[in-house]
Amino acid sequence: ERDGNKIARFDPQTEIWEERVIPTPGSQPWGVALDGNGNVWFAEIAANKIGKLEVASGLFSEYAIPTANSQPWDVAVADDQTVWFTEKAGNKIGKLVPATGLITEYSVPTLNAQPSGIAVFDDAVYGLMIWFTEPAANKVGRLKTVNGQILEFSPPTPSSAPQDVTLT
Repeated sequence: ERDGNKIARFDPQTEIWEERVIPTPGSQPWGVALDGNGNVWFAEIAANKIGKLEVASGLFSEYAIPTANSQPWDVAVADDQTVWFTEKAGNKIGKLVPATGLITEYSVPTLNAQPSGIAVFDDAVYGLMIWFTEPAANKVGRLKTVNGQILEFSPPTPSSAPQDVTLT
């Protein structure tokens, strides 16, 4: 609930809503992902943080992003439980290691690309790869985590502004 500053869960069987208020007021949560432990991860656009809700306990954790006003936009969780996210205004891809709270940032090569959607893929040959969209640059990017290299690909349709990405 971006404008309500809450993370909500809806049970379709009982039609009951459960809401949790995020500790930072006005954080504007956006983009959600589940980790292997059932925790909900989300970006806090206005607070410049990545948040975690432990569903079982209802407790929140928040992690400040080093780049000021980066506008974290979307999140994805890898099999190793690292949390990857886009920084729309920061023009970066971020990696959060929850066990240490350490955040590493990777700059997107194209200026003002506004990375938004993100997905993770663990490849047997190339290792963990992070795919993301660059709507303002009309590109899709791929970050190879083994060497930090980012490659960019342009879709065949000009000015298509890709927003989200998923992997099959």
